[in-house]
Amino acid sequence: MMTEKYPTWLAGHVKTWEEKRLPTVTLCSTTGNELLEVWYYGDLLAVKGETQSYIVDSDEAPGVVAARDPENGEEFVIFDGGRHGYDNMFCDEHDPAELEHRPLKRYEIPASSWYWSWGTAWTMRTKKRTSTRTRRIPWN
Repeated sequence: MMTEKYPTWLAGHVKTWEEKRLPTVTLCSTTGNELLEVWYYGDLLAVKGETQSYIVDSDEAPGVVAARDPENGEEFVIFDGGRHGYDNMFCDEHDPAELEHRPLKRYEIPASSWYWSWGTAWTMRTKKRTSTRTRRIPWN
């Protein structure tokens, strides 16, 4: 039996948890509503061949992705680059005042169900090393 593991800041917002290829959760508001709007702070990056833009950090401060229940206005943070992010190359430090003032904008898609999967670098490395592919992958 697998133990449900997910970020602590999502407690109360996980409707279902499954161990697929990676841990996967279905997010919801505290009232159980799965249809959530996407709100963000940052910039949108268009990628050739992709139908939707990616939410990325702005030049001023790290990005935030939040969900909002359109029925009751409840909002909760899904990812905050200033608090949950990790930059092992530059070890960024952020002014707490900057992190407090990051107004959210609505991502213009209809309210949708959120399924979120994640893995650590260790998880991804282990999965690649145990792959049955014959191609060699260098690990530095």
